[in-house]
Amino acid sequence: MLDAVNLGGGGRDKLMRHGVSVLLNLAARLNYPLSPGINNATGPYNATRNAYLTSTFEPLDTELADANNLNCPF
Repeated sequence: MLDAVNLGGGGRDKLMRHGVSVLLNLAARLNYPLSPGINNATGPYNATRNAYLTSTFEPLDTELADANNLNCPF
């Protein structure tokens, strides 16, 4: 998973990599800070879906990337 998260590219590719990572971390019940305005485990899914529907990937992709980088246990 770390290799996938560290791949290059931005926009929708970055959002997909980090969005999936967030969902996996939440499924593992890791202590994970959610982005502002996201209050539960369905929030990241809905936020990612809405970003794809509107083609508005920033700032969500950067927020998720930052959260993933803060919570990497390795």
